[in-house]
Amino acid sequence: MSSLIEVFESYCSFGSSKTLSMNSMGGQMDGAKFAKLCKDKKLISGKITSTDIDIIFNKVKEKTARKIGFPEFMEALKLIAAKKYEDKSQNDALGTLINDMLTNTSSLPSLNKTTKASTSDLTKRLTDTSQYTGTHKQRFDESGQGRGKAGRDDGSQITLQSIANRDDRADVRGVNQSFKK
Repeated sequence: MSSLIEVFESYCSFGSSKTLSMNSMGGQMDGAKFAKLCKDKKLISGKITSTDIDIIFNKVKEKTARKIGFPEFMEALKLIAAKKYEDKSQNDALGTLINDMLTNTSSLPSLNKTTKASTSDLTKRLTDTSQYTGTHKQRFDESGQGRGKAGRDDGSQITLQSIANRDDRADVRGVNQSFKK
């Protein structure tokens, strides 16, 4: 069983690097991540809507701030608990809410509606490097692995002379006239 601070920090760092979402005072959670936490932990019910979650988030954060820390998060949970469990005292409601959050689901954010890799025949045909031709074929080795910069740059300088045919039989564009029909 995970602790509430672990749940908070896992949602703070969800979708971004930890260095961006963590500061010297701990994690910082924005409104979207707070709403995701509330949806994942099933705090949104008949009594509490997603609009209520947004209003509660804006109540607990400072006026100019865009994110909340753990103390503000706890204050938000108190407000949610008071609204969700109106018949209980504030401490009992908060305890019930935290207990439900920690026992019902995992502490990690869910990956609902994420993009899955396509496995259709069309995708397989388009990504089959053995069928590539021309300059694209040079970008991959025999096993289909990319060559990186070596596949894009052969080290030689491309000049107009190496591209265009300047023979007497060529037209202005450098196309050999003997090949024209």
